[in-house]
Amino acid sequence: MGNALFSRYPAYPDAICEVFVELSSPTPRWQQRGTLQTAAYIIVILACAWWLLGQWGNVLRPLLLAIFLTYVLLPWHSRLRRHGVPARS
Repeated sequence: MGNALFSRYPAYPDAICEVFVELSSPTPRWQQRGTLQTAAYIIVILACAWWLLGQWGNVLRPLLLAIFLTYVLLPWHSRLRRHGVPARS
C-alpha cells in the first residue's frame, strides 16, 4: 500500500491498514468462531422461545395482546389528554 492512499489520514495509517486486512481476511465468515457462536446462541434462543410459547401460550397470548393494545392506544390517550378532552368516569 502506497503512501498516496493514506495522505488524507497521516495520523491513522496503521488503523486503516488493520481495517483493510480485516475486511480481506481469507477465512470465510462461517469459519470464524464468533460468527458460529452467535448463530448457535440465536438458534438456542429461538428454540426456547418456541417451546415457551407452546407451553405458556394460554397465559402469554392475552398478556401480549394487552401489551400490544396498550402500545397502540396509549399515544391516542396522551394526545387527547394534551388537547383537553376529559376522561370518562
